[in-house]
Amino acid sequence: MSLIKALYIIAIGLLIAAFIGFGVDTFYPSPKMPEYPTELQYKSEPLSTEFQQKQKDFDKQQKEYENKLSKYNQNLSVILITFAMIILAASLVGLSKLDVIGDGATLGGVFTLLYGIGRAFGSEEAKFRFMAVTAALVIILGLTYWRFLKEQFPLTSLQKSSKKKK
Repeated sequence: MSLIKALYIIAIGLLIAAFIGFGVDTFYPSPKMPEYPTELQYKSEPLSTEFQQKQKDFDKQQKEYENKLSKYNQNLSVILITFAMIILAASLVGLSKLDVIGDGATLGGVFTLLYGIGRAFGSEEAKFRFMAVTAALVIILGLTYWRFLKEQFPLTSLQKSSKKKK
């Protein structure tokens, strides 16, 4: 493969991932972080009850924001992994005959999948993170088999050889 083809594949992959990332952010924006009250930023002496109340209000807003952000990361992860599956399936089924474009789309799908997994780590739910990583692993293994190993190791021959061993 020539260097120029490799660069086009990488460029297509990065642009697909950026397109999906910016597109999702445009139509499903993240929650906004609360601003720390400016009057509390430079206080060094003990806080009055008024300032203590402002600090408590900010702490409450910050906790609500963290909960919203965790839920947002879960939803965003599902959206990104879904888009990645669609792109990867399209790149293997329809675009595989278009050499550079198909490989670039595959790379873009992988980048999007990794971005989705990264966002899953922003969730506070351990079970969700595990399910997201499991889904990504199954997708990558299945697509790797489909793209690179299908001709070498057809499933029918694997099934026949396992029946013979029994």
